[in-house]
Amino acid sequence: GALCQLDNVMTALDVIEVINNHNTGIQGNKRITKEQIKKGLAAFSWKGRFEVLCEEPLVIADGAHNPMAAKLLAKTALDCGLKNKTILFMAVYKDKNYNEILSIMSEVSDHIICTDVGNERALKADELAQIANLYYKKTEVATSVKEGYAYAKEKAKKEGKALLCFGTLAMMKSLQ
Repeated sequence: GALCQLDNVMTALDVIEVINNHNTGIQGNKRITKEQIKKGLAAFSWKGRFEVLCEEPLVIADGAHNPMAAKLLAKTALDCGLKNKTILFMAVYKDKNYNEILSIMSEVSDHIICTDVGNERALKADELAQIANLYYKKTEVATSVKEGYAYAKEKAKKEGKALLCFGTLAMMKSLQ
């Protein structure tokens, strides 16, 4: 999530500060300038990490595909005030801990639309939905990411909610 990326940036800035404090400008020891830092941050893209894809309705995509990433995503969504104001849209691979991910994300919303990315590694949408039923009041199934995304977006718009897409980075390619 965005918070994790922010942590990474802050850590990098701390490291730069330490390097600069230890480098007194002696031959071979170069200080890192503010301009270099700005340039580095500008080039840094957070694609697929709490990425806003659309503003009307608000659509956020995050590649969260394990419990740790899901915890961060849930925290970010809750910190942004999205609790119960969101429809979840999820696809996941079979080898991931989707049960725990579903459980964690149920703190954000009670409505999930399950789909799959349509390759061998993908957990089938109806299998995902079966488990989702344990955690969500409303569980729906979409046969493909493309169809599901159009449907979920429409639903979010109608209900005045945000749409949060997550579970695998492979899904991101189909979110247009």
